[in-house]
Amino acid sequence: MKTISNILLLTDFSEVSENAELYAIQIGKKSNAKMVIMHIVNTPIDWRNITLDKENLYPEIKSKIAHAKSKLFELINRFSEHGIEARQELVFNMSSENIPSYISADYFDLIIMGSHGASGVKEFTLGSNAQKMIRATSIPTLVVKQKPTGDIHTIVFASDFDESQKHSFENIVALADKLKA
Repeated sequence: MKTISNILLLTDFSEVSENAELYAIQIGKKSNAKMVIMHIVNTPIDWRNITLDKENLYPEIKSKIAHAKSKLFELINRFSEHGIEARQELVFNMSSENIPSYISADYFDLIIMGSHGASGVKEFTLGSNAQKMIRATSIPTLVVKQKPTGDIHTIVFASDFDESQKHSFENIVALADKLKA
């Protein structure tokens, strides 16, 4: 049976991301999976190839990056306190946010992310980033809005039973087994 070895937690440090973190801790502890915590900073230029002199022209971006590094460090420590091996991934993105392009389908077994929902109908819809993830990746994705109220007992796997979903289904079965769901 497939095991859950590598989990990706996407965070924007919001309340729903904190809720997703709680699920990630619960799942990470029970599956003994490694955790990658990813945050994306949108930048107006290619930040990876910018000189130090030019960085000073963008103090607001430097401030966002410093804040993100600090928050990621805190998250890594929280996971460590729960005995979960975690590392951070800070991504600099120049274009409109395209999270799926940063994710390796060969590496991750599960993605966990929070979703704010579309404004006005938050209770019934997923946000645009969550919808992009679900449509663009073959990796099972847990979309979280609220804090967990206890252990996970039930998992729903929406499927059209296409053969291409077999790998995702095997991942979910393995997760359900670990969680005793």
